[in-house]
Amino acid sequence: MVKLNCIKRIKSFSQIILEMLARPEQPLIALNEHIKLALPFPPLAEQKQIAAKLDELLAQVDTIKIRLDAIPHILKRFRQSVLAAAVSGKLTEEWRGRVLGN
Repeated sequence: MVKLNCIKRIKSFSQIILEMLARPEQPLIALNEHIKLALPFPPLAEQKQIAAKLDELLAQVDTIKIRLDAIPHILKRFRQSVLAAAVSGKLTEEWRGRVLGN
């Protein structure tokens, strides 16, 4: 899990950037100012946990995307099956047997 102090550091870093961008006399961040900033990164072990979790989630995204891409083909086959059953009479065969008593 991402530690709270890391989140606080990221928020403070974001605040620094926003303050720099809000300066009317210097709307852009000067390169030398940017270099002086200490970027708040979580400890290496935590970075590895984050990367592993991202890899896991992105693999799930890939799997789900493949499954979603298959849905139009599945729906097309389903519609064709329903239409074929309707045309052949199999779709309402049981219902007609109950209602008409055949």
